[in-house]
Amino acid sequence: MEELGKLVARSKSGDLDAYGQIVGRFQDMAFGYAYSILRDFHLAEDAAQEAFLESYRKLESLKVPRAFPGWFRRIVWSRCQRELRKKRPSASDLTAAEAASTKEPGPAEAAEKSEMREAVLSAIRALPDAERTVTTLYYIDGYSHKDIAEFLEAPETTVNNRLHASRKRLKERMVTMVADELRDARPGPDFREKVLQEIAQVEVHPEWRQAGLARGVLLTDKRGRCLLISIGRTEELAIDRALLDLKSPRPLTHDLLLSTLSTFGISLKEVRVVDLVEGTFRGQLVLERSGETRSVDCRPSDGLALAIAASAKITVAEHVMEKAGARDPNGKPMEPNAVWEEHKKKCERHMMLAQAGQGLVRELARLSDEDFKRVVAAVGVRGLDLVLRCQPVTDDPGSPQNPWSKLRQRLRAVTGQKKAPPWTKIVVPISASYVEAVTAELDKIKRKLVDMSLLPDSEDET
Repeated sequence: MEELGKLVARSKSGDLDAYGQIVGRFQDMAFGYAYSILRDFHLAEDAAQEAFLESYRKLESLKVPRAFPGWFRRIVWSRCQRELRKKRPSASDLTAAEAASTKEPGPAEAAEKSEMREAVLSAIRALPDAERTVTTLYYIDGYSHKDIAEFLEAPETTVNNRLHASRKRLKERMVTMVADELRDARPGPDFREKVLQEIAQVEVHPEWRQAGLARGVLLTDKRGRCLLISIGRTEELAIDRALLDLKSPRPLTHDLLLSTLSTFGISLKEVRVVDLVEGTFRGQLVLERSGETRSVDCRPSDGLALAIAASAKITVAEHVMEKAGARDPNGKPMEPNAVWEEHKKKCERHMMLAQAGQGLVRELARLSDEDFKRVVAAVGVRGLDLVLRCQPVTDDPGSPQNPWSKLRQRLRAVTGQKKAPPWTKIVVPISASYVEAVTAELDKIKRKLVDMSLLPDSEDET
């Protein structure tokens, strides 16, 4: 096991793996200590998580790395005091919350389990504060007397005496039950990942630009890394109005949502870009009410429009920034102006594909059902999917009047697919070579249809 001082030093330099080891080493201790104060498993886990986030942000203030245990305990204590200042649940609510924190037994055992569990929790709560703290820390994960003493900044003899006194108060059978109960209540294996995911959210600053078809919001962090999120016309209008502080006689969609949240005492605290799945960004709204926060999934484009309108913080997960952040051929972060120029080129290339496919789409629309079936048999679904990939970025893919949508619906009808095939997705090409390759394939499809006498030989759409 790596020395704690070295892990702290590595964590100070931004090494999340090192801090993850610290979290794993101290998570049960932080949870147990918080429980000894709050006497509520759910609140204790929340307080422990917040304490790890706060300690990471404050690591630079820790002058002696070996002093981390006691320094961290004081942060946990501070988080618990904040919880205690909030409205506290009744004793009956407290018992119910504790009971819900572990797996429920089968119906036949429920009454007996509940009665036994309440007896154990009552025994823990009845201990004097100092003894309850030591007992919780000792039995929750088998921490040594030395580890507990360093965490509490107390002599080992004091820890020994308090543990001895608590054992005398608890019967031998009760001691075993207390140990089992505390071990069962410990945070799950995902606790560490939750903490690291929160830490890995990088705060960014948005920049809005619109040049031709290249609409987007550029997110830039303190290290100069850039992530560009393309947005639609609706989000463009919302962002534009927010930046210009323009008011509408009647609230538009994003304003209406923010106004509705405010009516119920809910504020937008943060918007996060949390993941990138199959080329699609995933986002979250972090909403706050009376000091409590909840996360709601959203499209990043919607979230960014809301964040800019509400002046809320915007963050991007570190792994998303690393994976999708704009880089030059040498792997270095691109300058904002260079990112915008590249984005414009992508949109221009996509329009080139649209021009290459539009004529073919028009001709396919004129075919009878019988001839269209012949096309599907000759070209294949994947061949027509290539045509669908050329849909202009300005088109609404869901519009029933859209010729590309009509082609997609007709293809499903012929193939018997109730839903679009998983590969039928609109993509924005990222290179000139891709445009050339797709254009060449479209030409092959066109020539095949000409040979079948389904297209006039004189037409040349590519």
